[in-house]
Amino acid sequence: KKRKQFIQEEPIQIDCDSDSDRTAFSDVKSPFVFKLVRLSIGTKLVQTQCSVRMASDGKRFEIQFMVDENTPRKVACRVKDLSTCKVFSSLKNATTSHSDQKNDLFLVCMSVMPTKANDLQRFRKQNQSANSEKIEVFIGLQFCNSYDYETFMETFTKIDTEELSESELEQFVPQILAKVKSDKRKRSRKRSITNDLLLVFPLPYDYDETRLLDACKDMHEPKRCTENTTTALATTKEQDDSVEPTTKKPRIHYLTIREDDKARCEDGEFLNDTLIDFWMQWMIRNEDRLASSVQIFTTHFFSTLRDEGLSAVVSWTAKKRINVFSKKLIILPINKSLHWSLCAIVNPGKIMQAEELLSHNNGKSSEHKGMEAPCILFLDSLRAHSKQAIATLCRKWLNSEWKRINNTSNEPFTPNTIPLCTPQVPTQQNGWDCGVFVCRYAYALFKMRHRPLVTFSDIQEENGIPQIVNAEEFNFNMRHIKRLRTEMDQLLSKLSVYYQQLKREADEKEKQAKIARRKALAVQAAVTAEKVRKEDDVLPPVPTSSEMPPSNIVIKEERSDEED
Repeated sequence: KKRKQFIQEEPIQIDCDSDSDRTAFSDVKSPFVFKLVRLSIGTKLVQTQCSVRMASDGKRFEIQFMVDENTPRKVACRVKDLSTCKVFSSLKNATTSHSDQKNDLFLVCMSVMPTKANDLQRFRKQNQSANSEKIEVFIGLQFCNSYDYETFMETFTKIDTEELSESELEQFVPQILAKVKSDKRKRSRKRSITNDLLLVFPLPYDYDETRLLDACKDMHEPKRCTENTTTALATTKEQDDSVEPTTKKPRIHYLTIREDDKARCEDGEFLNDTLIDFWMQWMIRNEDRLASSVQIFTTHFFSTLRDEGLSAVVSWTAKKRINVFSKKLIILPINKSLHWSLCAIVNPGKIMQAEELLSHNNGKSSEHKGMEAPCILFLDSLRAHSKQAIATLCRKWLNSEWKRINNTSNEPFTPNTIPLCTPQVPTQQNGWDCGVFVCRYAYALFKMRHRPLVTFSDIQEENGIPQIVNAEEFNFNMRHIKRLRTEMDQLLSKLSVYYQQLKREADEKEKQAKIARRKALAVQAAVTAEKVRKEDDVLPPVPTSSEMPPSNIVIKEERSDEED
């Protein structure tokens, strides 16, 4: 049995509309603190250290949660600002008397008018007007158990509540409902899905490229990302004269994709590093890794750089003979605090032109305005990562590579020569599609790799980089994100069928080769045995014991030898 814990905390400090309200808020202590499984405010879903604190008089409450690891946030609301309050309990809506505690759901859904006191304007949808005070914000609270839920509702006596039906949950708390369904699918997968090998990519066997094209022929992004690859490759080889020809092939990073990885393509799931690396490998599978103008590092590159330092990533480029300054586009997927973002380093090889421009007339020369410029693009669908910290670390890495390749102590990469740019690109409207947005951002940049991305005039005029903002490749919305997630799941299924076929054929060939080797060894052993038998036939016979000289003669001869 769970017992309620009364926690005496400091008085709630809230800025209110009037002096009387301010006095009332600051004088009231609240012993009613309830931990939440998760909460939703507008389009934002929070699952980290979230709780709700109710005033003892039932007239106001405060929601507490963590924006990230080090940033707490509080939202205080008055009961009189609530226009509606609906509740849902899976126990009351259950058709049987048996209850599964893991599947029990206890929700309180409220629509609150934004005021200066609660500061809920920031949680409105992007398409809503920030000046309209009549647009309400939906708040959803998911309690851990029925006791906390019922105790909260007992103190919540200043407003009438209505029962919420299951069909209305999608309207009021779609983010919470999606995560509840996702958790339920995870529990069912643990019972039903074995973590069997699904696919190894790139395919480690000799394969037919037409089969891969057939696998994505009815799809959008998976098919379009590799269109005109042959022509683009030829153009890249002509332009990149700095790439030295070599007969050695670069090392290939093979991905092992399992059933559990593929299950993350379902709606409401977070993409993991395996799926994001798969998408990047799929995009560039036909590119010459050394001659291509695009370099995509795995999801572990930036994590290693951030956690272990510059020396830990030297081999990532040195051993593979990668000259990052011959690349037009370097793509770095970034993961931190359960969130994905994308960093793209554009034109790092043009750093000397940037230095020249800065030294000439304080960077206001019109000669370079139309030329492509080096910059660091940062694309974050939730704006949750520290872009300045990421850009600083990227500059340190670029300076380290510059000194290693050019054998110099000069560090040309500075915030002035390679600035940080954050163009206005589509952002997510839920709490779980950040990985899919990273894949879609990378797809758009990869499709634009043969066009100017950033020019010196864009940086000087700070015009928001219209080449990216207005590009057709960046014209997408949540419907396209959902489609990409679905197509990625379908692509993995089709590639898995082809991979399993190739694997069976390779295993059969290996089996026949083993049989052939065993037969060859058996034949060789028989020939050797026959040869030994023939050699034994021509040897003189071994004398019998009767034909051996007497033992006393041998002893006598030995004694005579000793006497001599």
